[in-house]
Amino acid sequence: MARFLFRFGYCTPAQMDANQGNGWDDEQAAACFIVATTRETALVFGCEVAEQMVNHLFAAAGHAPVSWQDDGFAFWIEDDPAEILELELSEAVPVVMAGEMPDFSRWNLHSG
Repeated sequence: MARFLFRFGYCTPAQMDANQGNGWDDEQAAACFIVATTRETALVFGCEVAEQMVNHLFAAAGHAPVSWQDDGFAFWIEDDPAEILELELSEAVPVVMAGEMPDFSRWNLHSG
């Protein structure tokens, strides 16, 4: 098993409302380490995590669910060793096992 840094963009409920109302394209970025057997497994599971995280944000804000995947946000496995090391040293970046959905209530999420 290895740790892969999955990074992705998303909109908060407030950003989505403002974007739609003003023609803006504001968004947030998030990351988590995924422990998986392969890079591809980490990438696929990371997309599931992003989808569920966005659903959690919208539900917590009382908004109807949206599809992160359908909205076409960027996502990738980080390859830059400096970026990976910086985030490994941060306790703010969650670590999840592939196949085990994290507890999003414990994540430091941007909701505004």
